[in-house]
Amino acid sequence: MKLTTTYAIRNIMRALCFIAALLFSTSITHAQLGSGWVQYSPTKKIHLDNEDGLQIYSWTSSKSVCSPVCADYSYNSSTETETFRLFDNRSNRSEIRLQNDYSTGSRQFEGYVTFYSPLNDESLMQIFGSTSGATELMIRGYAASGGSIRGAGQTLATNVYGKEVRINVIHLQENVGNKIIIYINGVKKAEIADNEAVTNYHKYGNYGTLTTGEAVVKWRRVRSFRDGTAPSSAATAREATTGEAISLNNNIRVYPNPLTGNQATIRYTLLKPELVHITMVNISGQVEEVINVRQQAGEQTVYWNTSHKAAGVYIANITIGTKTERVKLIIGGSRQ
Repeated sequence: MKLTTTYAIRNIMRALCFIAALLFSTSITHAQLGSGWVQYSPTKKIHLDNEDGLQIYSWTSSKSVCSPVCADYSYNSSTETETFRLFDNRSNRSEIRLQNDYSTGSRQFEGYVTFYSPLNDESLMQIFGSTSGATELMIRGYAASGGSIRGAGQTLATNVYGKEVRINVIHLQENVGNKIIIYINGVKKAEIADNEAVTNYHKYGNYGTLTTGEAVVKWRRVRSFRDGTAPSSAATAREATTGEAISLNNNIRVYPNPLTGNQATIRYTLLKPELVHITMVNISGQVEEVINVRQQAGEQTVYWNTSHKAAGVYIANITIGTKTERVKLIIGGSRQ
C-alpha cells in the first residue's frame, strides 16, 4: 500500500509540474516589431514570367509556366512555406504581389527567408512604387560572402546560404515619419528616408535576370501589419547589445505546430558559442533529452523524431546558456 501511494503521489507531482510548465509556456510566434500594429491579410497575386512576359494569376497553392517548366511557385501549408524557383533564362520572375496599396500611414512586412547556392543578384523583397524608378526599396540576395543580403545601399547579412533569416521592413509614409527601416533577426540594420509621395505595395519572392543555374528562394510565415509605430532607437540598441530577449535575439522556432508529420523542427540562432540543452516533456511529466551540447554561433537546427509519440501536448524546454524558453507543441492524432 505504501509503495502504491508513493507511486500515485509521484505521478500527481509530475502532472502538476507539467501543468505549471504549460501555463508558463508560449507558442513562439515572433510578433511584429514596435507597438500598435494590426495584422491584416491582403489579397495575393502570383507573378510569373514566361517567354511572353509577365503572367498574373489568382493565388493558388501551386503554379508554373513554360513547357518544360521555367519558373514555378508553391505553398506548403504545414510549414507555411512559399517556394519560388527560376530554372532558366526563359523566366526572370516568381513572386507574390500583395494587393496592399497604400500612400499614407505605416506598414510592416515580416517573414523568414532562405535562399541557396548558387543564387546571385536576385530580388527577395520589394516596396514597389517610386517617382524615380520602379521601387523605393529592393532587398536582394547575393553569392558573395557565403550568401549575403543587401538593401538600402548596404550589406545587411552575410554567410546565409541555406540559413533562415527573419526580415522585418517598416515603412512610415510621409505623414507618419517619412522613413523605411530594415531589421535582420530583430536587429536594426538600415534606415533610409522615404521622400517620395507615391502609392506603394509589397512584393516578395525571386526576381531578376538569371545569371547562375537554378535559383531557389523560400519565404516562411510571411505576415503583414499596419498602423503601428517602429521601435524606439533605445529599444533597438538594447535588443542588439544585451541579448536579453531570448525569443527575439535567439529567434526560436518550433514547427510545424500543431504537428501532423513524424518530425518536429527546432531552430534558433546563437549570437555566440553557447551550451544548448533541449528536453521534451509529456503530459505525464516524462522527460526526453533531445540535445545537450555546446554549439557555435549561427543558425542551428535540431530535429525531434515523433513517429512513436502519443498525440497530445508536449513542452519543449530550450535552454541557451542560462536562459530557458518553454514552447508548447501539439502533436496531432492523425499523422503520416
